[in-house]
Amino acid sequence: MSIIHQIKSFIQRPFPQTEKWRNRLLVAIIVALFVTFFLYVFEPFGLSNVREGKFLISLGFGATTLASSIVYEIMMVKVFKLYDNLQTFTFWKWVLQTIGLILTISIANFLFGRWLHGNLDWRFLPNMIYATFAIGVFPTVVLGSISMLRQERIYQEIATNINSHSAQKNQKNQDQQRALGDIPVYSIGYIESYQNYIKVGYIDASGNTQESMQRATLKSMQTELENTSVVKCHRSFLVNRDNVLSVSGNAQGLLLDLEGFDKKIPVSRSFVSVFR
Repeated sequence: MSIIHQIKSFIQRPFPQTEKWRNRLLVAIIVALFVTFFLYVFEPFGLSNVREGKFLISLGFGATTLASSIVYEIMMVKVFKLYDNLQTFTFWKWVLQTIGLILTISIANFLFGRWLHGNLDWRFLPNMIYATFAIGVFPTVVLGSISMLRQERIYQEIATNINSHSAQKNQKNQDQQRALGDIPVYSIGYIESYQNYIKVGYIDASGNTQESMQRATLKSMQTELENTSVVKCHRSFLVNRDNVLSVSGNAQGLLLDLEGFDKKIPVSRSFVSVFR
């Protein structure tokens, strides 16, 4: 495989972006604290010439970093809908998101710095952007790569263990009495959420794969199918554990191959314990 294909394959790997706002806020706070610490200790951008208030100035840049990061995240969520489908969130998308975040932070800190100087001289903006990227991009991308590969290895190992235990059991717990409408529970492969509708993937009496759209919520289906083999595995999916053929893993979590279905069903990190 050529180096170009290797790079392309790497940047197209799924990236473990969190869907929880509080986790992203925690990252923003850590970055802001790092900026404050870095400026106070290493004194770049002329801070070494400041005689008084160096810590408050550093803290101001840190607070500006935090505020601009929060504004950027809100834009990504509300305007660009970046986290609506995290299954398609890849490493290169995360790199672009990171570049956009660093650019936003650099512009915000430039405006804060010029406010401190009492004049808005745009000639200094390229230097601020260059310095911010020089400090932030390389270590961030390296750490992101390490995190992605680590998560990928963890879930691949989990998938291997699940597959080995499933091979030993190799049996189904079919409840012939339970049904979802006219669909027997044992024939259900998955249930997928579509806002106020659900899509039920199942195998009909002839052994063919079918999909049925129904007006219901995933939560109501979870309640109706309680104490069956159909369990929640993702914020948008329920899956029939008895119909899981094999399990694979990537940095975002587990992927389930179902018997008779081509569709791979994702398992969020918070639901991995259900299948271990």
